[in-house]
Formats: sequence, structure tokens, C-alpha cells
Amino acid sequence: MKNSRYAILVIVILAAVITPTPDVFNLMLFAVPMTLLFFLGIFASYLLVLKRENRRFPWKVFFIWLAVVVAILGSFIALAVLKYGYHFVRHWPFLGR
Repeated sequence: MKNSRYAILVIVILAAVITPTPDVFNLMLFAVPMTLLFFLGIFASYLLVLKRENRRFPWKVFFIWLAVVVAILGSFIALAVLKYGYHFVRHWPFLGR
């Protein structure tokens, strides 16, 4: 985790080389999933180390933080729907005016 900023830099540079166009949107389409997979791999390795050391993962704290993040995202979606007149549609980006 200490050197994750270098990994993110390499991921963004790799995504910039892979993307066929120079715009930021396509770069982020490649970089964000690769970064999420990087951190998912770190989390999985952390769980593996805990299992090898016969320690337990603090699932209660994890689910509390997950509930906080889901509540914040839900409040942003509710704000967009109720105040700014967005509505759900069946295709991407799933919220339209």
C-alpha cells in the first residue's frame, strides 16, 4: 500500500498507451477498472495473510464502511432524481434528464 501511487501511475501510463484515442474518457475507461482490480488483489492478498496467521478479518468495520459509502452514493442519486429532475433509463448512463 505504501507504493500504490507508483502502481497507479504505471496503470494510467499503460492505459494511455492502450487507448486508441487521446481523450480522457477513454483513458479512464481503461485505468479505473485496472486500478480497482489492483486494489482488489491487495485486499485478497491481505485476506490470505490473515488466514495464514489464523487471524480474523474485521468484517463488522468493513460492512459499516461499506454501508456508509452506499448511503453516500444513494443520497447523491436521490438528490439527482428528486432535486435536479433526473430519471432512470434502461441504458448507459442509467440517469437521464
